[in-house]
Amino acid sequence: MRQDPPFDGEFVANTWLLSQAEREGAKVFNSPTALREHSEKLSIGEFVQFTAPTLVTRSIERIRAFHNEHKDIVVKPLDGMGGMGVFRVGRDGVNLGSIVET
Repeated sequence: MRQDPPFDGEFVANTWLLSQAEREGAKVFNSPTALREHSEKLSIGEFVQFTAPTLVTRSIERIRAFHNEHKDIVVKPLDGMGGMGVFRVGRDGVNLGSIVET
């Protein structure tokens, strides 16, 4: 089962049904619980030694501080997909306020 974000009630219900099918003996290759509870975008926190500096926040002040420290950053929503809502903010930070509000 693969569904692009955002996940909705139908997705959650489908994982519940898959869990029930698994309990009744169906072969399920990807754990429905793991599908429901594992965020692909947040999973990088499990491998910080292999990732660029990362911040997960909804605080505009923290994003500004992160940009001030790193100068060239990528901002993306947790519930987006396919590159939608992904912005690169360069050294000048010209559109940072507008991007973060988006």
